[in-house]
Amino acid sequence: MVTTLVWKALIGSAVLAQRGHLRASSFLQIMTLRGKVSMPLPENACGNMYMPFISRFNTYDKNNKSKLTDIVSLLRDAKRKAISDCTNAINSNDVFSMVTNSYKEFYEELNKGEVDTFKFTSWCKMGLDETNFG
Repeated sequence: MVTTLVWKALIGSAVLAQRGHLRASSFLQIMTLRGKVSMPLPENACGNMYMPFISRFNTYDKNNKSKLTDIVSLLRDAKRKAISDCTNAINSNDVFSMVTNSYKEFYEELNKGEVDTFKFTSWCKMGLDETNFG
């Protein structure tokens, strides 16, 4: 819910900056791959295992509105698609390809300049509270 409020506020501030015109925007988030890829991972493996995923707010899409519930749907749908893609990865090459393609897609969109792009990270549900350093 906090993520939704942040993105809604960013969309609103972009409208003010553009003299009242609604602009398209992309919102990049990070998702942990642990527990989402179908290939076995050692439980005590060390390192970051994450993938970015992109939610898009398109002004030309008549279904996109800047209501809170609509933005929640955009974020939820993008995450569901990313999780679905993860379950299809059967080996490390598939995972590597999926992650690099996700970054490539975001940077291509970022370089267009026609879309407001935002990056957001949250450490919620990243498993940091389960780490045993002792």
